[in-house]
Amino acid sequence: MPHRKPMLSCSDHEKLLHFIEDESVAFIADTRNVEMLRRRLDTALVVPKERLPDSAVRLNCQVTLLDVSTEDADLFTLVDPTAADIARGKLSTLSPLGLAILGRHQGQTVRVNVPSGTRTVRIDCVGHQCKPKAMSTTVGSVAGP
Repeated sequence: MPHRKPMLSCSDHEKLLHFIEDESVAFIADTRNVEMLRRRLDTALVVPKERLPDSAVRLNCQVTLLDVSTEDADLFTLVDPTAADIARGKLSTLSPLGLAILGRHQGQTVRVNVPSGTRTVRIDCVGHQCKPKAMSTTVGSVAGP
């Protein structure tokens, strides 16, 4: 699949920009991840919600990610940091994995540095019909510890 520029809806862009501009974010988030999110917001193609392709990873969408080295799949919902709960599959946009997939598209492969090392994952499904393709892992395992 050719490289595609990350895409965000205007509403997701505005919500995440407002979040990182809030002074209290410094108390709840790693500053490196906040800067990475800021760069993603600065470089993403921002489009009206109705023009955002269904294949784009956006806030509150389900995503099935396949770890290419283990072929294990996990189902997540990408959420803003205040709603994150990895034990329930709610992946924060400020987590390394959340940052790596935000604005990317179904079929794309991304590399991400997680606490346990570097992982390569493929975005297998985006949308409400997503399901894990392999059940050998627990919810959230591909995100790292």
